[in-house]
Amino acid sequence: MAIQIRRGPVIKLDPNKLLPAEFAASLDTGELHFCFTPGETKQLVFSEDVVEIIDAHTGEVVATLTADVKKAVADAESAAEHANSSAQKAVEKSTLAESAANNANAVAEDLVSRKDAGEFTGPPGPQGEPGTNGIVTTMEGQYGFEIREGHLYLIYPDGTTPPDMKINEAGHLILTI
Repeated sequence: MAIQIRRGPVIKLDPNKLLPAEFAASLDTGELHFCFTPGETKQLVFSEDVVEIIDAHTGEVVATLTADVKKAVADAESAAEHANSSAQKAVEKSTLAESAANNANAVAEDLVSRKDAGEFTGPPGPQGEPGTNGIVTTMEGQYGFEIREGHLYLIYPDGTTPPDMKINEAGHLILTI
């Protein structure tokens, strides 16, 4: 197979007509294209072209990076300002809280010393009227404890079911509900 290079003006370049691994040179623009598959081509550039392209876009890249850095600096300054403001407010609130705690402690100490001095103890009041006799009634689920000679007894009304209690191996009283 012969080596083929198509040539002509760039306006007549049709990537769909190129064969795989074929070059196409546009004589009016100085471009060189390479075909991978019909319709899929890439423009080749030379080292001189790369330098020109970089030089042409350096200003844009620098401007974009500079703008990004300026925004990042402004955001950082704003965040630092906010942090400093929040820290100042926290210090102020901490001072107020400490002052309130000191005042509360002073009031508590004053009340304790006044109580110890008997300031809140008055003379006994008059004897009240005697109350009526009370009535004791039992209900399902009422129980009590009593210690007799060092033993704990569960007391519950006759005719009722005792609660589900036991003392485990560790000596703890367990109530199962």
